[in-house]
Amino acid sequence: MNLNEILDAVVKKQAECDEMSISMKKLESQCKELENLAAEALVASGLDRVTYAGRSWRVEVAAYLSVPKDNRDAVLQAANNEGIADELTTVNTATLKSWLVERKKELGEEGVGNLADGTSFEGLVSEYSQIRLRSRSV
Repeated sequence: MNLNEILDAVVKKQAECDEMSISMKKLESQCKELENLAAEALVASGLDRVTYAGRSWRVEVAAYLSVPKDNRDAVLQAANNEGIADELTTVNTATLKSWLVERKKELGEEGVGNLADGTSFEGLVSEYSQIRLRSRSV
């Protein structure tokens, strides 16, 4: 093979990769849409769990936090007020979310909404949740 033939082969393979990447994105989008529909149907059914097609299906509500840039210093001060300054030395939303979820569990509260309510973080963080379909092989 000469250089031109090799470069032609490279271009063809890159084009194949691009096509597959587009197809994968389309499939992932379709899969996500179907998962959302299944999660909505499972919630509407009132069932906690369903076993089908060799998998156990359930719905999980995932919580997400974000801290606006302008609130970072205030969040670190709030961490100090809550006694977790050693755990939250920088604004790390994963650590903060974990602490807020555990605090809510300790208070005997269910769910993931309004995690910051009643804490020094109230009004400093933004939160949202997303219903997600989860499964495990049985």
